[in-house]
Amino acid sequence: MDYLKVLLEAIEVGRKAAKEQLHRLKRNGARYIVMDDPNLTDEPRIYGTMLDSCGFANIRLSGRSPLVRFIKKNGFKRSFHSYVLHTPYGKVEIYKAYPKGYSLYLPIDNGRQEVSVKEAAYQAALEVLKKHGIDGGVYSRLD
Repeated sequence: MDYLKVLLEAIEVGRKAAKEQLHRLKRNGARYIVMDDPNLTDEPRIYGTMLDSCGFANIRLSGRSPLVRFIKKNGFKRSFHSYVLHTPYGKVEIYKAYPKGYSLYLPIDNGRQEVSVKEAAYQAALEVLKKHGIDGGVYSRLD
C-alpha cells in the first residue's frame, strides 16, 4: 500500500473538513473574547475573538500500525519518542503516546485554535485512514 498517498488524501480531506467547520462557526459569530486578565492589569488589552473553545486534536494509532512503521522507516527521528515525515503538504509527525501507541499530527492547521475545527479535521482524516484499513481514534483536549 502507498502510505504516502493515503496520508496525502487524509490531509486533503482533513483540511476540507476544517474549512467547512470554520465556515459554520463564522456564521454563528464569536463566542469568546481573548484578552488580558482584568484581575492582573488596570487596562486589559483585547487581542481578538475565538469562535469556539481553544484546543488541540490528534489521531491515536497503535505502535504496531503499518502507518507508524512507514513513518518511522521513511521519516527521520526527531527525538527519542518522535518522528517526522516531510510531505508536499508539510510535516507529518508522530509522538509516543502514553500509556501506549503514537499520536499522529497532520499538517491540516488553518492557523486557528478552535477545538471543534481540529476535531472535524482529524475525524475526517481518520475516516480516510480507516477506509484504507488503518485503525485509530481521535483525541482532543482543551487548551
